[in-house]
Amino acid sequence: MLYEFWEVEFFFEQGVFGFGIPFRDSSASLLVGPTDTLRLDDLTGLFREVDERVRLRIPDKYLAAREAGDPRAS
Repeated sequence: MLYEFWEVEFFFEQGVFGFGIPFRDSSASLLVGPTDTLRLDDLTGLFREVDERVRLRIPDKYLAAREAGDPRAS
């Protein structure tokens, strides 16, 4: 769970990896790699990119409350 808001799935098959958000009847792809800048040997950069892309899908008011330490955002 990222920020206790979205479940994020990771997949890996034959050298290809990706992250997505599963929903009941579908899923939303966050990123697929490897690419020149997204590689499994750079987990810090990879997780930073996943973080940025997930934040785009979380409502701003939730993120603001979370960053301000509002316990209702947990």
